[in-house]
Amino acid sequence: MHYYRAPEVVLGYGWDFSADIWNFGVLVWNIIEGTELFTQVEDANGRYDPKSHLAEMIALLGPPPKEVIGRAEYMSQVDYPSPISIGAGKLCKNAREVFGGPYFDKEGKSLHEELIPSPKLEDTVPSLDDSERELFLSFARDMLTWVPSERKTARELTAHPFLNFGGHITKDFLKS
Repeated sequence: MHYYRAPEVVLGYGWDFSADIWNFGVLVWNIIEGTELFTQVEDANGRYDPKSHLAEMIALLGPPPKEVIGRAEYMSQVDYPSPISIGAGKLCKNAREVFGGPYFDKEGKSLHEELIPSPKLEDTVPSLDDSERELFLSFARDMLTWVPSERKTARELTAHPFLNFGGHITKDFLKS
């Protein structure tokens, strides 16, 4: 499902296991709140719309760092060794043709600012009380970051205080 795509996937500049950490962060948020974290990822025809998805990421996380935009711009211009098919017989020779764009100007500003909604990540957790909310937001921010290398690993996440329920760390549960 498109709702779980990490920024590096949407921007087409390559990804690794840290994209799975992003996906897990979105999944945990959806479970805690009982609704989708990203709600404006489709256009009027129900097709995935990366510019809307990125706009919502900007609203929730703030603007992407220049290094993210630079990587995406660079990779959008590098041709693949051979074209890839993305369905309906369309062959694409680079990330720009597969993922679209550009989405940012030379200064790193979104080219689609009109799509950026107002809620921040802090505003999207109404089901938790203040102390739980702060712990959860800290946990979520360890997974939902623009820069993949800044995301915590699964092992690091097991030590997060949010996973400490009633004084019992969930590490024993995670081992089984």
